[in-house]
Amino acid sequence: MKKRKIFGVMAAEASNIEQRQILDGIITAAQAQNIDIAVFSNIFNLFESDINFSAENRVYELVQSPELDGIILIAESFLNASLKADVLELLRHRQDIPFVIVSMYDAEFDFPNAVFVNSSDAADIAEIVGHMTEVHGYTRIDILTGFEGNPAAEDRLQGYRDALEAHGIAYDPARVHYGDFWMSSGEELAKKYISKELPLPEAVICTNDYMAFGLLDTLAHSTIRVPEDLAVSGYENVQERIYHTPTLATYQRNRFALGEQAVQILLKPQTKCVQPKGSWVSGVSCGCPVSQLNMNAELEKIRTARSYRVWSSTSNMEMKLTTCETLEAFITEMSAHLYVVRYASDIQFCLYEKWHTGEQCDINDRMTCRSIASWRQDEPARYCYPFQLSGMMYGDPCAYYFTPLFFRDRLLGFSVLRYDHPDCFDVTYRDWLKGVSNGLEFLRMKNDIQYLMRCQSLSEDYDSVTGLIRRKALLRELSAVIARAEQNDSMFLMLLRGNQLAAEFHLQNETEKIRMSKAITGCLQAIEDQGRSFSALLEGNTFLFASIGNYTEENRQQLIDLLRIHLLYSSECFAETAPDSFQITTAWFPLNGIQPDKCITETCEKAMNEPPQQYTADDLQMLKLRIRLYHSLSEQPTAEECCRQLCFSEGYFRARYKKLFGISYHQDCIQARISFAKFLLLTTSLSVSAIAAQCGYHEDNYFLRQFQRETGTTPNKYRKKLV
Repeated sequence: MKKRKIFGVMAAEASNIEQRQILDGIITAAQAQNIDIAVFSNIFNLFESDINFSAENRVYELVQSPELDGIILIAESFLNASLKADVLELLRHRQDIPFVIVSMYDAEFDFPNAVFVNSSDAADIAEIVGHMTEVHGYTRIDILTGFEGNPAAEDRLQGYRDALEAHGIAYDPARVHYGDFWMSSGEELAKKYISKELPLPEAVICTNDYMAFGLLDTLAHSTIRVPEDLAVSGYENVQERIYHTPTLATYQRNRFALGEQAVQILLKPQTKCVQPKGSWVSGVSCGCPVSQLNMNAELEKIRTARSYRVWSSTSNMEMKLTTCETLEAFITEMSAHLYVVRYASDIQFCLYEKWHTGEQCDINDRMTCRSIASWRQDEPARYCYPFQLSGMMYGDPCAYYFTPLFFRDRLLGFSVLRYDHPDCFDVTYRDWLKGVSNGLEFLRMKNDIQYLMRCQSLSEDYDSVTGLIRRKALLRELSAVIARAEQNDSMFLMLLRGNQLAAEFHLQNETEKIRMSKAITGCLQAIEDQGRSFSALLEGNTFLFASIGNYTEENRQQLIDLLRIHLLYSSECFAETAPDSFQITTAWFPLNGIQPDKCITETCEKAMNEPPQQYTADDLQMLKLRIRLYHSLSEQPTAEECCRQLCFSEGYFRARYKKLFGISYHQDCIQARISFAKFLLLTTSLSVSAIAAQCGYHEDNYFLRQFQRETGTTPNKYRKKLV
């Protein structure tokens, strides 16, 4: 149940220093007013759209929660035009609560309930110009601003122009240089000064720190000295001065005050907006001494960030997560590596209940939430819906950062960080979260048999499910055997595929397909002649038996018969199969001038060209009966009993049975018994009498007569010949 007001904050990559400074002000003011803050942020703030990151931006849909009492948008953080359009559409439907936009005016967000809060870029730049002219006496001052036409870049340029005129210095458009707000702009300007393409001024004002860093780094490799020959200043204070020399002088916008003011406006929408004034941050690059107090504070933050980066890079969490077999073990590993997430008092792990299905989850689906903090591990999981923000909030007023758990374009859930003091996650948390999301997908795939079936081919040579060689490896083996074959040898191929009748009764799921594939592999390997025969798995779960030898027609028929017998009885997987449940296509080729690859292709084409037979409902009923005939020898029904069971006339039954299976019902009963007898002779050491009994014969002599009539030999001779 909701205990207090909840204000939502929409930011992109909230870990960025500019957003963090605003959030510090928001959280400080909210906690003083007994308000919870829910921050909705992505972790990869891409300038261009990427389908692999589309799911993470669905976190902003949480702004639809009816529990929100107000919304703050850090507008300048949304760099992607497509994402900005989505956020705009979401906010269009939130005209029911107060809405504050911080740090930038944007006409597209100028809704009736919107209030814009910002400091004055122009006034800030004017302060920098004032410092350069009043403290150091510079008059020849260039400016490096952002994109031409960009509102922020033009505002900062206007502040520069106004300040020059206020100090009695003529504005010269030749001293204005446009860039892209990144270090490359500073590098390019520095090269123009070094080459004397541009005259060297006394000072350059860069309208953000990054462009100033590019300028300083490039000048450091030249004869131009800073600040003796050229003074440089930045703007924004991104707190990375330690990485560049000399120490940059810059100006700190009062983003903290902007955050505080945004909260006050949400509480009292009629509050008058005041543009807070920033402060000068002294540095060597303009000729001022560095403030040791400021530098110590910056160094402390950098040392802390570096420590967490080291801990993150040396953590083996990602490896440990890939070894987990259950979600419970997964959460335990996450908890053990919580130390790399800086200063979070708790993390709640919220997964959609169907996250593991591989399907797209809807934002409204129910989630299972649990804390991964070791001190809350004993608490039971909670069930809630994403818009029930208060269900993830407890204790004193805190800041909760809702960040997405996603893999490619699928949203898996949310990670909710709890901070009981003004703070924010950093880039190490982004890496931690990336490892968790990838680990979740790994766990899902290990439990998704359909996915595993699609990923069998980890090797060009071997199938990982059956252990059989694939086509390329088979061709190498055949070529080696053919090279040392006898003159009269030939190649015999048997292509094995499931047929339509078999598909009606088994192979209904991926687990059964794996079991069946392994069972078929065993049948093929049972008839191999070591060193001269090979079993392989071709494309599309088509099995191939290939053998080199002196094959007569009789030899080939024996191999076909052996394979059919094993496919009937060698595994429990075949308990619902009949003799023709598998299509066996054979081919024989002399070795003279043979091309194994071409022979295999011809055999595959021959199998594909065999027209599929269409089966009626009556046919399927007969197939079920035939399966019983072959696997329950002691319960073989008479033709009359079959007719009563199927409600067929005896004439129709006998005619249809022979047309369908190519054998009369009576003869098929005998063949079923003899087939099982062959299997027992091949695979056991049972006596002929014991085999006769297992095949349903009460008299040994009767069994012997029927076996010899069907096979042309006695049981003992059959065993000696083939075993």
